[in-house]
This record gives sequence, structure tokens and C-alpha cells, in this order.
Amino acid sequence: MGKLMIVLTAFALTGCSTPHIAQQSANFGVGVIGEMEAALSDFRTSELESYKARQDSLKEQHKLAKSALASLANSSRMRESAGDYQAQSITQKLLANANAVATDEAALTAADNLQDQTVTALVTTLPSTKKATEDAQKSLAALGAGLSGKEHYSDIHLFVTTLKETVKTNKEKIAEAKKSAEDGVPAK
Repeated sequence: MGKLMIVLTAFALTGCSTPHIAQQSANFGVGVIGEMEAALSDFRTSELESYKARQDSLKEQHKLAKSALASLANSSRMRESAGDYQAQSITQKLLANANAVATDEAALTAADNLQDQTVTALVTTLPSTKKATEDAQKSLAALGAGLSGKEHYSDIHLFVTTLKETVKTNKEKIAEAKKSAEDGVPAK
């Protein structure tokens, strides 16, 4: 009778544990998520470098365009002034040109500021997924350790909910950045 009780107890305990294939799958999932987070981290790093290079390139192009526009406007005004040989008229034109150059510089400075804000909004880095992947690993590791059905469901539900919220938040941030870039207003 004692041996029968031990066999029945062992059988009952075996029925409550997580199946071996589920434990293997969960442990495999933990490893895959760990590798995925490393790949995502590398991707974020390379994207950040790419963003910075793009930002530098855009700033340099804007600087060159600004310089060309200022030179063109100034050259045009100087040519107009050169055609007039009367001293008073030339002096008045030169003063007007100086005022126009100052106005052009102020406008270009304002355009520079807007350009910098827009470029900065466009090159915002990707948000980190480290916390979400760590939470997923913890959930899968717990499955691999042999949990009850209720605990399995609770952990999977938490993982899926967290993942959905993270994806939703990231989609909103991307949409906000795109809208800000289209509107010419920097994202918050």
C-alpha cells in the first residue's frame, strides 16, 4: 500500500507539472529573445550613427544653400548700385543694401533655427526595447521552470499586454514625429 501511495503521489505531481516540450520551448524562447535584444541594440546603435550622419549632411547642405542665396542677393544689389554714378544716390542704395543684408541674415537665421528643429525631430532615435524583452524572457523562463496553468495564463497575458502597449506607444511616437516633420514643427 505504501508503494502504491508513492506511485499515486508521483503520478499526481507529474500531472501538475509543465510538459517537457513546453519547458524546452520556453527556454528556447528565452534564448531567442536575448539574441533578439542584442541585435536590436546593435541596430539602434547603427541607426543612431546613420541619423547623425544624415543630420550633419542636411545641416551642411542648408549652410551651403544659405550662403549661395545670400551671395546671390548681395551680388544682385551691388550690380544695381554700380550702374548709378551719382554719389548721393549710390550712398542711399548702399545703405539700403546694408539694411537688406541685415534683413536677409535675420531671415536666414530664423530659417536655420527652424531647419535645425526639423532635422532634430526627423532623426530621433528608436526607443529601447530592453525592458519589454527582459519581461518576455522572465515570463518564458517562468514557463520553463514549470508553472501551473493559471500562472502560465497570467504570465502570457502580462507579456502580450505589455508588448501591445509598447508597440502602440512606439507607433504613436513614430506618427507624432512624422506629423511634426510634415508640419515643420519639432516633435516633443
